Formats: sequence, structure tokens, C-alpha cells
Amino acid sequence: MKIVHAADLHIDSPLKGLEHYETAPVERARDATRKAFANIIDLCLEQRADLLLIAGDIFDSDWRDYHTGLFFVAQLSRLMEVGTRVFLVRGNHDCRNEVTRSLRWPRHVHEMSARAAETVLLEDLGVAVHGRSYPQRSVEENLVPDYPEPRPGLLNIGLLHANVHGVPGHDNYAPCSRDDLVAKGYGYWALGHVHQHLTLNEFPHIVYPGCSQGRSIREPGPKGCVLVTASAGEIESVEFTECGVMRWESVEVPLGEEARTVDDALDLCEEAVRRVADRATTPLALRFTIAGASEAHASLAQDRDRVVARIRQIPIDLGIDAWIEKVVVATRCPPDLSEADGLIARTRARLRELAAGGDLEPLMASLRVLDKAAGAELRDAGLDLTGPAAVRALLPQVEGVLLASLMGGLS
Repeated sequence: MKIVHAADLHIDSPLKGLEHYETAPVERARDATRKAFANIIDLCLEQRADLLLIAGDIFDSDWRDYHTGLFFVAQLSRLMEVGTRVFLVRGNHDCRNEVTRSLRWPRHVHEMSARAAETVLLEDLGVAVHGRSYPQRSVEENLVPDYPEPRPGLLNIGLLHANVHGVPGHDNYAPCSRDDLVAKGYGYWALGHVHQHLTLNEFPHIVYPGCSQGRSIREPGPKGCVLVTASAGEIESVEFTECGVMRWESVEVPLGEEARTVDDALDLCEEAVRRVADRATTPLALRFTIAGASEAHASLAQDRDRVVARIRQIPIDLGIDAWIEKVVVATRCPPDLSEADGLIARTRARLRELAAGGDLEPLMASLRVLDKAAGAELRDAGLDLTGPAAVRALLPQVEGVLLASLMGGLS
């Protein structure tokens, strides 16, 4: 018996914070959640899966368009060709609302009740599926104690959207422990809510498949679902399968004494792109962070736009399907360089003092005047000068520009 377990599809989730520039594949990124789900359906067809389990957050809370639901139903309808039965629960993002309530599922699809945990028996497969949908977005109680007792002689599967052991970075909805799940006596827990693939226990298997498609740099690495093989009421194997169509990765490029010029820094960036691309099986969305004490610091900060453009050209030059989503320049000036001149040393020391928590009010007073005159233009350019935290975050770039001006520029 083949079972595909997926969760956290977030179909048509609005992608926020993407930098727009010429050739940026923004539309491809927006369509990625749909294509990833289509890949899950393809896997079910290829494996002639008996069951598809979806553990919540099929849609995103911002969904207001019926076309999203129609797409989902159309994909599920493809499974009638091989007889795959579908069981799903609602999570915190797609709990019942006016739009989703109007969807009519195909006859091979069963949505678990939001009123109480229920059991569906599949005698022909020797399976009992237990599950409960969220009745509202915030579910603060442990749902596991109310799940039905396991049915003897069957493979018991629990379908649950929950945060087990309070995994960081995720709201603590339907909180429970691994011991709670093990004690229930089920053979497999099909979990959702946590966006990275995790196996919390084996025998019984307690598994998060992770989200089907990363939507931002906060969801890096391969994404997809798990393929479960079972026989005679026992789990034989659980294999992660990548279904995402775009992989997000953070790339850190540390600069040291060897990076004396911008070209030196760019060579290191090119090497980093090659390394990441060699491991990838899908197109990439990369966020670059260039850090470290380097003689190239001042030039990188002073000529940031040209540096960013040249980094974004690297995948094109290498013939690699990669998108440089963002470039963060967080380098600093080497101590011996910044201390070579009294004015330079004082400038650097003052900026470091402000960055470490010094009194920003005199500077903020001037910035408020600037924001009043050109606030909209500044925000369009990605600059927020209205809050101390945002200003402190910009100070390393300010340091580079000022030092480059004081030194007459480097290389």
C-alpha cells in the first residue's frame, strides 16, 4: 500500500517582500505553490497511491479568490484515474470561512469534521483514519486526548495539525508532546503545521512532511511530501520526496584578507553560487550575505548598486537557473585601515557607538525632517528612516560610504 502525506500547501499564498527588478522571476515564484501541489498529484499517479493525506493549511488565510479552490479541486479530480482516496484536515490558516465553505469535494475526498475528532474505516485497505479539522484559527488546547481509540487489527493513522514540543518559529497551536502521540497507539501520525521535514519518532512513525514549497528565505532547502509504504498493517518505509519547484537558500560569503577589491569579493561570490548550484535539483532563489573585515568594505558599500547588479549577473554568466533574491552587504573595515587616520578612526568609533545603542535622537531629528520631505520615495527605495531599529541596521552601510568618501575611495 502506498500513502502520500503532505501538509502546509498554502496554495496561492501571497508572497511578500520580493525585490522587483528586471528579470526577477516574481510571477514564477507566485505560481510555485500551485506547481508544487501538481507535482504531489503526479507522485500519487505515478505510485498509484491508495491514500493522499493532507494535514492542514491547504490554503492561506489571505485567500479570497474562488479560482484557488477550483484549482485545488481540479487537481484532486485527477486522482480518480487511479482510485486514490483523499483525507484532509483544516489548520489554522484554512479553517472554515465563507469562501472555503462553498467548496464541494469530489466523492473520493473526505474532510475530517471540525466539531470533534472522527474515524473513517477503510476495510478494503485495512486502515482507520482518525482526524479533526480546526473549528477556528487559534486552537490552544491539546486535541490528542479526544482522538478515538485505535481500531484493532488495522493500520491506525492520525491526521493532525499541531505543534509537537513547541517547535520554534511556529505558533503553538494544538500543543502536544511526542509521548501523547505514542500513547495513543496509532501506527502513523500524519502531522502538519511545521514547515520543515521532521521525523519525531519511528515505530510508531510521527512525521512532519514540511511545506510543499518554500515561500521565502525563511523556508530554505528542499520541500515536498513523504511517500509511505505499508503492508499487513505495518509501516515499511517513509521517504521524503522533493516536490517544490524553487528552492530557497541563504548564501554567506565571508570576506577576509584575500578580498582586497570588489572584484576579489565578486570572485568569491561566483564560487559560492557554483557550490550551491552543484547540490541543487531545482531552480534556486538565493539570498546573499557578504560579511567580514575586508579592505573591499568601503568600495562595496559606496558602490552597492553596481555590486548587487554584478552579483545578480553571476547566474546568467554561469548558465545556472538561479535568482538572486536579495544581497546584504554586512562587511566592516579592517581595524588597521580605519585607525590609520584620526578623522577616520573617530568617524568609525562614533558610528559603532550609535550602532551599539548610543543616543540616536539628534540623528533621528534630522531624519524626521528628511522623511517629511521625501518619505514615500525613501520607502519605495526600501529605506525606513522612521524607527531607531531600522536606522541602526543601516549604520554599517553608512560607515562604508563615509569611509570610502574620507579615503577617496578604494580600488
